[in-house]
Amino acid sequence: MPRPLTVLLTNIAFAFRSGTEIVIDQVARGLLRRRHRPIVFAPYVGGGLTEGLRKQGIAVINSLRSPGFEPDIIQGQHNVATVMALAAFPNVKALFWCHDFDAAKDQPPLVSRIRRFLAVDEACRERLLLEHAPSERTITVYNAVDLELFKQRGRLPENPKRLLCLTKGSEHIAAVRQASVAAGLEFEALGGGVGQVVDDLAKRLHKYDIVVATARMAMEAIAAGCAVIVCDDRGFAGLVTTENLREWRRKNFGRQLLQHQVSVGNLMDAIRQYDASDATMVTEMYRQEADLERQIDQLEEIYHDILSEPYTIDSAEDLRSLAPFLEDFLVSRDFTRSWAALYATVTGESVAARRLPTLATD
Repeated sequence: MPRPLTVLLTNIAFAFRSGTEIVIDQVARGLLRRRHRPIVFAPYVGGGLTEGLRKQGIAVINSLRSPGFEPDIIQGQHNVATVMALAAFPNVKALFWCHDFDAAKDQPPLVSRIRRFLAVDEACRERLLLEHAPSERTITVYNAVDLELFKQRGRLPENPKRLLCLTKGSEHIAAVRQASVAAGLEFEALGGGVGQVVDDLAKRLHKYDIVVATARMAMEAIAAGCAVIVCDDRGFAGLVTTENLREWRRKNFGRQLLQHQVSVGNLMDAIRQYDASDATMVTEMYRQEADLERQIDQLEEIYHDILSEPYTIDSAEDLRSLAPFLEDFLVSRDFTRSWAALYATVTGESVAARRLPTLATD
């Protein structure tokens, strides 16, 4: 980049160590290393992630009422937070990064000032296009791993000894535990699904030979040198190998792969396929392709393209294009609207179960 940029990064929350929060955390750190000025905005902030960035000198804020800065560009994740940033900075161009195929918070706001729509995998790209994001401005930017943090473990044993299940859900854990015991492996589980969220996963992974996980947790385990079985409470895919690595990365090690039933038999078959040599090659291939520094290169190029292209912001057009989005996401009595699903996602509470005050009528 010709000069350091102030980049406003948005997310619906920055407090719970979800996948998108980890993306914000590592992108912010990566931008800072390159002398940019990242600023994180989320309506909900707190916890170790917030404290960690602030210790690095990166501002994490939960209000844009009197920001005290003007970003060069907005990197939006989650639509409501992105729209809040667009409203606070009406003269700033933006990009929007979709991380989920059907979550309400990843529905793209179709505002002309959003000059690029990013998809984290093939499913998210399909969603963006189906929801009318301009195809010529839609780009796939795959997830990456901070290799400085997730260093490669030592040599895998020829016969595995320990298995770790990393999970946000819980329905599959009994089957994973049973398969582990049957295979003679020590079993442990971490993550929201078992109420044990940790902030030192990068170090802990070096104790395990096989990890059962999906999405970002699977990526981090691969980068750390573990053999990985892609599986969670939504379904089962199998063992990551040198043959399927690139295809499965394009699918974010996620839902499009989870086409098989979670069963003790399927899990034991995957454990039996364990090959220390192949797993090491998977790690080496993945670390070459999924390095955070390469992703920051790509993001810097996107920032430059957005800022240098001939485009004049039309505030009136922005407001007109926001009208359908606001209709969906402002509070109404229609509990099928997107705002209700978003509320449930963030709070864990169903809006439909709450009583709204009765409106006075003539």
